Amino acid sequence: MKQFFQNIKDSLTAEKVVVRIIMAWILTSLCFFIKSDGNYATALYAENINTIMFICYVVLFFVSFCALGMFKPFRWVETYGPSTLIVIYGVMSVDSSTEIAYVVGLMLALAMALVYAVNKTEKFVEFKIQFIQLKSNS
Repeated sequence: MKQFFQNIKDSLTAEKVVVRIIMAWILTSLCFFIKSDGNYATALYAENINTIMFICYVVLFFVSFCALGMFKPFRWVETYGPSTLIVIYGVMSVDSSTEIAYVVGLMLALAMALVYAVNKTEKFVEFKIQFIQLKSNS
């Protein structure tokens, strides 16, 4: 039983909670985007969103991600999930809005997600450590 609670504690770090909330929000946005009639980037679309249902979806996905986070195979999803979801969200939503500010915002979000994924990938972390060691030896 102690091991079970330790697994829960290990899977609920602040960083993982933030990543899971972001993934839940993006996944919920994708669900609502798919249900929309194509007017995704308009104020009329925002008015038609049922806020309580949106929050329920975010909470449902977040709780699901937290439950899955206790299993080791789910770790790769937490590493690559944000960037994958942002790419899917971006491709689907750029089609409905070509405003430059919107596209730049999506690109910045994707860049942050990719930097996060790169920093979490062991190969890149090992390369970074080796580079720092080489630099300090010079």
